Amino acid sequence: MRFPKDRLANLVTTIRDVLGPLLIAYILYLGISGRSFQEYWIAIAWTSISLLDALDGHLARKFKSQPNGAMFDELSDKIIIHLAFSVLCYLVQISLYLWLIMFVRDIFATLIRVRTKKTTKTSPVEKAKYLGKTKMTFQCATITAALLPIFSGQTLLVFLLTATSAVLSIISGMEILILAMDAKNPKWLKGSSNRIKFANWLTVSRLALVPVIPYTFIAQPFGHFSYLVGTILAAIAVPTDVIDGFIARKLNQTTKIGELLDLFADKILFYFCLAGILHASNYTLMFPNPTYYIVLAILVVHDVACIIGYFVIDKRIIDLLESIWIDKLRYALSCTWLIIVSFALAIPNQILILLSLFLISIAAVASIVALFILVLRIRTAKKAIQ
Repeated sequence: MRFPKDRLANLVTTIRDVLGPLLIAYILYLGISGRSFQEYWIAIAWTSISLLDALDGHLARKFKSQPNGAMFDELSDKIIIHLAFSVLCYLVQISLYLWLIMFVRDIFATLIRVRTKKTTKTSPVEKAKYLGKTKMTFQCATITAALLPIFSGQTLLVFLLTATSAVLSIISGMEILILAMDAKNPKWLKGSSNRIKFANWLTVSRLALVPVIPYTFIAQPFGHFSYLVGTILAAIAVPTDVIDGFIARKLNQTTKIGELLDLFADKILFYFCLAGILHASNYTLMFPNPTYYIVLAILVVHDVACIIGYFVIDKRIIDLLESIWIDKLRYALSCTWLIIVSFALAIPNQILILLSLFLISIAAVASIVALFILVLRIRTAKKAIQ
């Protein structure tokens, strides 16, 4: 009796599900007993088990296995990956913080997939997307690198692979969330053929860098160059706020989800970076004078008021409001100040410190003026809809 071809994929998945946890348990045993778990044969064994994932996917497509196999296969992949990550975290080979980002992402992504499948006729997030598969590849490569003896004591490469996996996890997770939201209500991607276009990808990428930048300042994985690397990452992320809006208008890719993400992405990026810099500067920002924090408080009040207003004010009024040029100036000054302060941490300079104080003071004044103008425009918009 021949084995059914349509079950070959499930057989390969079962073999992987057995061998994977056994290898991970053996790695844990070696680590606890004080023996070396960074061996070439262990890294090769892990790589071979990882390749079985590609094999069962190929067999499933070729022989048209059960439709539910794809979801169970992906769930199995996540369990094995996170078992390996948890053991390597215990053995202090990878960052617990970055692993938790990936772990939480996978939990939410799985819940979103299950809910979307129940509430929509055709689920656009049931199968893994290209980004999800790329994320999984980097995760497997991270574990392989952590097991290779050649990288023993050289944690920088492992950190870079882990950080890349975390960033890809956030981007692919946001892709699942956006597509699930649009499947339930097509208004979110209306105007872009119900697809995530380049402008949205830029916004999502900016959000994906949010957890990594402050971690670079706090954990200092690059040693003395960590402040400089964090500054460069912030300098890359900040301009995308202007670029994504310009591209969306220029290429007619404006969407509701883009507007919502853009509103929060800017503020989340700014305050997460600020938190990392505050910690790195021992909560002084190189200015022990408490009046400096009053200036920062003005920025916080402005942003909190804008977020509350978005959810409280009538949507018809919000649709009538146009962007205020002084508000853009305020954000540009705030971000420039942030980059200068982070650069001053890397290369201390009195001129940079004084320049940053000047910029944040102007940004605070601009925040007050922008908030005043916004209130006047809201009153005008109220009269227009009455």
